[in-house]
Amino acid sequence: MYNKSIATVILNEEFLRMSVKWPVYIEEIFDYVTQSARKFALNFWEDPRYFKTHRHNFIEFMYVLKGEGVETVNSLRYTLKPGTFSLVMPYQIHRIDYSLENLLSIFVGAIAFEELLSPNSL
Repeated sequence: MYNKSIATVILNEEFLRMSVKWPVYIEEIFDYVTQSARKFALNFWEDPRYFKTHRHNFIEFMYVLKGEGVETVNSLRYTLKPGTFSLVMPYQIHRIDYSLENLLSIFVGAIAFEELLSPNSL
């Protein structure tokens, strides 16, 4: 099962043709289930085609359930396979590459950095 809402938003041809600065900068965590901005989100993806080169102002973490790929973070490449946990800090430039023959099934979470510092958060 693959979450079509994110693919529709990010892979939209108009988005790909927009003249945006590289890498794409994401300013807020968007929960595609509730369709709203959040301080925390956790999603499950079976086809992470939206993981093109980007950066953001929040912490992102990922856990691989099945499949294989490569995550590039600040030009360093890391193998993704079942059991891999990844943590990407704010403003790190990153992307995920994978084979269509071995799609990734992953949990992806994000938490606003300021939430980690606030005593009354979450």
